[in-house]
Amino acid sequence: MATKRDDLDSIVETMSFLSDRNRLRIISLLSGGEVCVNDIMNTLGLPQPLVSYHLRKLRESGLVSNRRDRQWIFYSLDEDAWGKAAKPVAALFESPEKLLGQRKKAAKARR
Repeated sequence: MATKRDDLDSIVETMSFLSDRNRLRIISLLSGGEVCVNDIMNTLGLPQPLVSYHLRKLRESGLVSNRRDRQWIFYSLDEDAWGKAAKPVAALFESPEKLLGQRKKAAKARR
């Protein structure tokens, strides 16, 4: 269940990692399909070192994958990794009734 401390820590870490504005802009662009660094730079108006930095962080997290085609490197979102990353966050909001039930049980236990 997503209310365990470890799960909450994981959710906080994921949301913190994704809270960078430029990282979110890159992710949004990649959500449309495979893109090369040059296209990311031109579309978002970001310098190459900054784009490369964020792509490296996203690759290290496993959320983005890449493939090489001659001198070009194309980046795309890893859908399986996104599903795993989003699952604990989604669990927080999918069943408010469960959370309310847990609060009631905790309140009774304190009495």
